[in-house]
Amino acid sequence: MMTKDWSKSPIGSKREIPFDKLAKERVLFELGKVIADFILTNKEHEFVSFVEQADGTKSTHSMMLDFAEKISNVQIPRNPKKPFVGRTKQDTNVGNFMRNHLKL
Repeated sequence: MMTKDWSKSPIGSKREIPFDKLAKERVLFELGKVIADFILTNKEHEFVSFVEQADGTKSTHSMMLDFAEKISNVQIPRNPKKPFVGRTKQDTNVGNFMRNHLKL
């Protein structure tokens, strides 16, 4: 669900999950297991991830990859996200930005 859709939902305002620290750790671990299984199933392919925040803070995706590395014992190369340079108001949807500014 997009942020603008929350007000129209039965909930009425934006919510983020998980709601507490223990639940967050559990969710990240479980999703890390899924990623680890994927890596191990596809070990003949290179796994490239663009999840590191450019400012050095850890994203939840980075945390999932940390768990995946521990579980799979496979190092995942990390690359920082690149800022959306030249992004305009009409490009608020990432798909629109990619279509309009990247030669896909």
